[in-house]
Amino acid sequence: LAVVKVTQLSIKPGTLFYGCSLSNQCTATESHHHTVSVGPLCVCGLNRQPCSKQVWLRRRRQKRPQRKIQKNVIEILFFFCDCRSFISYTYFCVVTGQNDVEEKRRHSILDIAILQDHIALQCEALRRVQSERADLRRRARDMEQKLQHERQDHRDIYWDLSRQYKTMQTKLTNKVKKLEQEVSQLKEDLALSQEELSKEKRERKQMEQEKDAIIADLRQKLDNIESDYEKILHETLDSLSSQLSVTRQGWEDESATLHQKYKEPLSEFGLNALDL
Repeated sequence: LAVVKVTQLSIKPGTLFYGCSLSNQCTATESHHHTVSVGPLCVCGLNRQPCSKQVWLRRRRQKRPQRKIQKNVIEILFFFCDCRSFISYTYFCVVTGQNDVEEKRRHSILDIAILQDHIALQCEALRRVQSERADLRRRARDMEQKLQHERQDHRDIYWDLSRQYKTMQTKLTNKVKKLEQEVSQLKEDLALSQEELSKEKRERKQMEQEKDAIIADLRQKLDNIESDYEKILHETLDSLSSQLSVTRQGWEDESATLHQKYKEPLSEFGLNALDL
């Protein structure tokens, strides 16, 4: 392969060279300088158009921002169009200054082989990209279906929990109302019971007071009756004692009379009236 001129260029990392005479899609790194052929056989990797060394250096001095070449279908189609212009340009540039037809044919065959390799690589990359895109689409559909199922499950769970919460809230509300009614009824019953208890206490106290009054009255009457009976008894006993004294005195007088009357007859019979 004839090269017009070889120059050491400092290439930034990530720059891709498509169609260069000395490189096959080479990526420059920060650790070394890549050697490429610039001149009639070089295709600028930034604009994908044939250019000379002076044009390339002028564009480099202008410090135009470099664009990264993306591997997609549109760029591959543009690259195929550039390949045709590259073949024509390379063919006419190489034959300039050379008279050997066989050498030109050999150069053309080598350039065509290089371009065919590039086309094969790009086709393989295209097939790989299409396969990855189909796989990504399939995975995206699967993830979308899974997401839809998850959302449906979440909605079902949400509605079920909402229904359970509403049911529980209704039950608790009814239970609270029922308990409030029971508490109100119990309060009313308690008030009535307390009122009845107060009434019973008042009645009982009144009854106790009445009983105490009756008992005191009865005791007073009993004391009066006792004093009356005691007085009557004393009077009766006094009267009985006086009557007994009178009767005793009468008996003693009568006894003395009888003793004197029967004393002499008894003495005649040898009896003592006092012994009888």
